[in-house]
Amino acid sequence: MGALTVSLPLPAMAIKNIVTIGAASANQTTSPPVKITSYIPMPRPQSAPRNSGRITPDKTRPVDVRPLSTTLPKKSTKATAKRAKPYNIVILGDSLGDGLWAGLYRVLRKDKRFRLIKRSKVASGFVRTEYYDWNKQVKNILSEEKIDIAVILMGTNDRQVILDKHGKRHRLRQPGWEVEYRDRATRFSNDLNDAGARIFWVGLPAMRSPRFGGDMQYFNGIYSDLAKPNNYYFVPTWDRTLDAKTGKYNAYGPDLRGRKRLLRADDGIHFTLAGYQSWAKIVADELVAQVDSGFPYWQQASLESEKGSTAGKIGVDSAMVDTLRGRVYEQPEIKPGRSDDWRWPENQAAN
Repeated sequence: MGALTVSLPLPAMAIKNIVTIGAASANQTTSPPVKITSYIPMPRPQSAPRNSGRITPDKTRPVDVRPLSTTLPKKSTKATAKRAKPYNIVILGDSLGDGLWAGLYRVLRKDKRFRLIKRSKVASGFVRTEYYDWNKQVKNILSEEKIDIAVILMGTNDRQVILDKHGKRHRLRQPGWEVEYRDRATRFSNDLNDAGARIFWVGLPAMRSPRFGGDMQYFNGIYSDLAKPNNYYFVPTWDRTLDAKTGKYNAYGPDLRGRKRLLRADDGIHFTLAGYQSWAKIVADELVAQVDSGFPYWQQASLESEKGSTAGKIGVDSAMVDTLRGRVYEQPEIKPGRSDDWRWPENQAAN
């Protein structure tokens, strides 16, 4: 007698306990349901080998700048071993900050020491306070969130006329513009410092447009210059987002697995998801290295403060900064908008 084979449709996941299948329609004669009371084994998906779950610094990539002039102390596990709660990492910034949060969330998701919180605001910056005033908003955020580590990313929306405290207008790169901008960035970081946050200020990445990129480098010079006196850690990313072979902007590059992928968006400013993860890995490496070593940057800053030493610049060539400051562009005042309001001609060559 031949064997009778019955093929039953199965769901995409293993079925546990009792599952009823074979329900009849209204115009059919009902029959007792078939009950399955055991597991239906399904094949496991292939996954990467397990590791400790912690993100370790990528030692294969060159480091642009070492903020400390002295040798880092040996790795200390006391700082992390005694901590029962995860570090609240709060991302503050513009639309690039949104993307950085998305990248950090994926890069650090297996490290249970960190909890990522997004408090960025699209189209924001330090200039247009009538749209979004970061110096007021950071006080509200601090009242709502316990910030252990603040990750800051600003600048792409700040190429605009600024009003100082006296209501006087200043164009980008004019002395009055930089004085007011530095004051806002300083007050912003001071509020975070007073709340006990460790600040990681992320430098802007490489840009496609030479003119737009020149302004972003100018902003990086300001952020880097303010790092020591304002007690925050500056993370330079410009050089590490350029093509490794040509040293120029390239929309394509290796993802975290080494595969060549499209990393930058069409506007030449933002990233694709793969690009945000590669960019975030630069920041994660610096962050994890500081946490693993017991925050040596701030330990060193405390020692220098006790000795009364003067703080120097970090991560920027002073001659380059002085050259950039000397260039003042005539540009019309624009309404607050997204950073992709700055569109390039289609025939513009990539830098």
